[in-house]
Amino acid sequence: MDISAKIVAATQYRLRFVPQAGWAGCVNPIDHAVLLLDGVSEPKLVRHLTGSNDVLILTMPSIGQKVIVEGRLQCAENGTILLRKL
Repeated sequence: MDISAKIVAATQYRLRFVPQAGWAGCVNPIDHAVLLLDGVSEPKLVRHLTGSNDVLILTMPSIGQKVIVEGRLQCAENGTILLRKL
């Protein structure tokens, strides 16, 4: 997913996927998370929140880049992405 428009500051962001209604009991880890900045994979800039497998911490060193987050979800097909600055 392209989150470029939401990255407004060079800081850390918390990203979480919330499954749509009906999937509430689903434990939904984000596997194989990849952060791409202008098409270049930046594995050191994305990690899981300690103790949580459904929340990612993104470290954005600058703004103005195309920011793509990729990953695999275990059980929900639809939902909402929550992104906020830390």
